[in-house]
Amino acid sequence: MSPIRLPSLLPAHLVLAVPEMRVADPQFNLAAILALMDTRLDPDAQQLFLFPELSLSGSSAGDLLALPPLAEACLQSLLELEAACQKRAVWAAAGLPLRSRWGLHNAAALLSPQGLLGFSIPDPKTGAWQRPFSPPQNFEEEAVDIGGRFLPVGSNARFDLQGFLTEPVQLWVGVPNPDALDRDCGLVLSMHNLPALAYGVNQPEDWAANLSRRYNRSVATCSAGPNESTTDQVYSGRACFYQAGRLEACTRELQFDSQAKSVNLSQVQRKRQPAKMPEDAGFMLSRTPFIDQAAPKAQFQRVLDIQAAGLTKRLMHIGTRKAVLGLSGGADSSLALLVCLRAFRLLGYPAEQILAVSMPGPGSSRDSQERARNLAKLSRVSLREIPISAAVELHLRDIAHPEGQFDLTYENAQARERTQILMDLANQQGALMVGTGDLSEIALGWSTFNGDHISFYNVNAGVPKTLLLQVLAWAGGELLGKEGKVLAERIANASISPELLPLQGAEHSQQSTEESIGPYLLHDFFLYHMLVLRQNPQEIFQYASLVFEEREPAEILKWLRVFYKRFFAAQFKRSASSDGPQVTEVSLSPRGGWVMPSDAVSALWLNQVDNLIQGLN
Repeated sequence: MSPIRLPSLLPAHLVLAVPEMRVADPQFNLAAILALMDTRLDPDAQQLFLFPELSLSGSSAGDLLALPPLAEACLQSLLELEAACQKRAVWAAAGLPLRSRWGLHNAAALLSPQGLLGFSIPDPKTGAWQRPFSPPQNFEEEAVDIGGRFLPVGSNARFDLQGFLTEPVQLWVGVPNPDALDRDCGLVLSMHNLPALAYGVNQPEDWAANLSRRYNRSVATCSAGPNESTTDQVYSGRACFYQAGRLEACTRELQFDSQAKSVNLSQVQRKRQPAKMPEDAGFMLSRTPFIDQAAPKAQFQRVLDIQAAGLTKRLMHIGTRKAVLGLSGGADSSLALLVCLRAFRLLGYPAEQILAVSMPGPGSSRDSQERARNLAKLSRVSLREIPISAAVELHLRDIAHPEGQFDLTYENAQARERTQILMDLANQQGALMVGTGDLSEIALGWSTFNGDHISFYNVNAGVPKTLLLQVLAWAGGELLGKEGKVLAERIANASISPELLPLQGAEHSQQSTEESIGPYLLHDFFLYHMLVLRQNPQEIFQYASLVFEEREPAEILKWLRVFYKRFFAAQFKRSASSDGPQVTEVSLSPRGGWVMPSDAVSALWLNQVDNLIQGLN
């Protein structure tokens, strides 16, 4: 007989596990967790499986988490997972909504081969909590009743895993707070659900590496993947393990299938001299702060991947293999078409099931129509041309609008006619209507309410104009080859125009968006400095004057005033905006990206700008 190997003598393996999941379906999620466990079981190791935040329910379930049926079903799934861990002789950390006498908690449960050990809840010092959970609070020697068993619950709970590691483990829900780090713990586990961003801060690669480096700890993170709801964000599915600041293992991003990565903790060698945290270098002043100047092409790829992942999930969820979108020949609709093409390729759907609709009106130029035709042809999507001039004229007569009066009513009637056509075609085809408006337009309210403002899913909602133009120029070549690259660059370099006023004999539209509302280069700079850096008007003006030295101060202040006025006035449109994925640090989604009342007053900001204008005189 071969000698029996005691569990305590087996090497300790940490398994970073990202299962396929469904929002608000605990039984499906449990089955996916167990299936992933079974594919990664190793009889020659002691294993601890780290799953994402709220892995039994889905973190994007929102207020559904507060409803008793979901919380109760998650608890039942947890008890089944407990039995599975006992049967398989493994440890596991899984997330669920947990009810106690103190309220509803975003909890992480730690399970062992002997059963449930206890629960960890978010750090109360961070102040980071979201509805429907109760505000976090400190629990000292508190317990929660689980079927007659009283199990410990606490913030950033510490666990002694006898038979697995000699050093304690600290389990976090969310991003760890260094001030609350247990210095006796050799392993920090963080389950979180942070969005995948193409460019920005507070990603695991930043805080986890720094925490591991500074405190000489092993740090593991695990985030849900794109199977979470993509209403406003796409989750990366990235799970990472850092040792002394070094990335030792990680899963792939934006993968819809279950995946896992194993780390042999017994072989990890610690550096006993902790490295210093890098000095804060502040922020780099850039004319295009939304664009990563160090690695632009990598960022462009990531933008396209996030957009396509969000659309892919939405198509899978509603069960359609068709998409409809308006194709004007402008930059926004062109990038939206390429995103659709990328998503359909990922799903294995034929490009012909994307219906691009060109809807020329009185102001549509030959150039834009030709660009739309050429892009549709290169993409091999279906193209339909539906002129709208006659329908718009009939509508304007019906509402007794004066003939020849080319005002806002005249322009908005065209946008609403186009939206009506697209929505009705989507209903007719059983398709998803894809929106095209970008983040900069959303910030400035440059859309027609209940017109191009609305769609079934807006793939460009998180992409500012300055970034969008460059992504488009790159994506054309990436998806359509040399000819596509030339065409995409031509579209990206074309004058930005809504083309809503009659041409009146001219070949090109005389209507310029940037002449009306200001340069997008400036507005994106303002947007970033206001929402990311939290700067006041004076600071924004000072920094803008430094980087845009070719512009007169009066011009910068003119457009800064326009920015604030339009940003506040457009909130009612954002409050009723469509779903769409966040791509950078800035999200204007009313569902959590940017929460603001529609009737908020802009006077405080405008007065500050006016004082700066007066100071120039």
